[in-house]
Amino acid sequence: MYGLVNRGLKEFIEYSASESTWRQIAGQVGLGDEPFVDLQQYPDELAYDIVGAACEALGSPADAFLRAFGRHWILFTAESAYGDLMSSSSGLYEFLENLDRLHVSVAKSMPKLVPPNFGVEEIEAGWVVLYVSERSGLEPMVEGLLEGLLETFAVDGTVKQIADSSYGEKRFLISRSSD
Repeated sequence: MYGLVNRGLKEFIEYSASESTWRQIAGQVGLGDEPFVDLQQYPDELAYDIVGAACEALGSPADAFLRAFGRHWILFTAESAYGDLMSSSSGLYEFLENLDRLHVSVAKSMPKLVPPNFGVEEIEAGWVVLYVSERSGLEPMVEGLLEGLLETFAVDGTVKQIADSSYGEKRFLISRSSD
């Protein structure tokens, strides 16, 4: 994963807990005081180690931590250099429909990026979002990302993971609330 993700985790931990909690976690996973470089690639295991140490330090289940981080990530990236890519969509469905294209644009700055793939299908009650990733265990983060997008695009609704498809895709239902 790129440093942008690890920096996002660091800022989320400092925001949710404190700088001293981050320093404790950083020490536990063997990090020094050097800042993360957004466009530098780091081993995926480092992010997983940070999440594990954060869950231990905060007494939080991994699912709850990842979901909260996913929601935070939307706000974090919206404030970064990638915010313009997010704000160029006219609405949630269009944004979801263009997520893979957004990742292609981001990959111009991050040539070793291995992003997940997304698809979206509109249904009467909302949308079904398809998610495929070579990284396992991040589904709660995707739920949080989708919740953050609901907030960003001012859509009243809920998100829940539904049954996986026969092709190994994870599926999430975004249900729009009735007016």
